[in-house]
Amino acid sequence: MKRQILFVTSIAVCLSLLFIVSCAPKAKPAAPAAQTTSTAEAPRPGSAAAELEFAKDPKIKDPKVAVIQDALNRKGAKLEVDGVMGRKTKRALRKFQRENNLKATGKLDDETRKALGLI
Repeated sequence: MKRQILFVTSIAVCLSLLFIVSCAPKAKPAAPAAQTTSTAEAPRPGSAAAELEFAKDPKIKDPKVAVIQDALNRKGAKLEVDGVMGRKTKRALRKFQRENNLKATGKLDDETRKALGLI
């Protein structure tokens, strides 16, 4: 009996909290930022700025690998940019190397880095 009362009470508390949260006033979206005279460009693929952008995403395991995946996607691969140097990324890297007459190792050497536009 005590368990049932405790259970019903906890359900009532949860429902009350949900009601309060759902009735709370929604925050208004911020006004658009004023246009500045300088035009900020997107970070160059492979740059430290691009790596920092990937580092901000908590789903990215390794920002350096994410930069490689992004560069491969720009060259036609269809990889999920997750920052994991897995089987699909290595396979895409080897395919890119073969298509560009590079040694197909599946590893990022300087020649591959240059062909991907990372240096």
